Amino acid sequence: MRKIYYPNLGSACYMNRHCGIDDAQFEAMFRKEYDRLYYFAVGIIPDGDVVSDLLQDMFATLWSNRKRMDAAQMHFYLTTAIRNRCLNWLRHQAVAGETVEAESLSEILTDDDDGEVLRERLERLDTALRAMPEKTRFVLEECYYHGKQYKEVAEELAITSDGIKKHITKALSFLRDYFDVKH
Repeated sequence: MRKIYYPNLGSACYMNRHCGIDDAQFEAMFRKEYDRLYYFAVGIIPDGDVVSDLLQDMFATLWSNRKRMDAAQMHFYLTTAIRNRCLNWLRHQAVAGETVEAESLSEILTDDDDGEVLRERLERLDTALRAMPEKTRFVLEECYYHGKQYKEVAEELAITSDGIKKHITKALSFLRDYFDVKH
């Protein structure tokens, strides 16, 4: 039996087996899993409205890819998908300077009990990012935190990809100097 892997979807379908989730399976899965995923995500992000939005986005993405998904693997895929969306949201909030509950972030990002150290690091990073030139900070955030390609960001800013590389180099050099990192 030969498997076909869908790396972005976290599942595999067998060639001689029907793959995909039909509308009725999707609805049943949604009803069964939504509450569990909601309470799981609220443990990471204590804002129910944000969690609802993240779940809605996740299920919308799943809906558009349901024909390629393996129903048997959905329980595990959904848990991983919402966890990753929550972590990405927290990272984005930390970069954007928004208030993030430090306890939630420290539980996720570190296994040790030293949340104070993590809180201090995040505050220093936030301060460093705010001190960075606006355009350079924007390029860094778009490329590293939002995962955009240099070409995408270059088109958005109407500059060349080389210009993006220069901003990235400038941002990383700024952070090295700010944190006194020897290279």
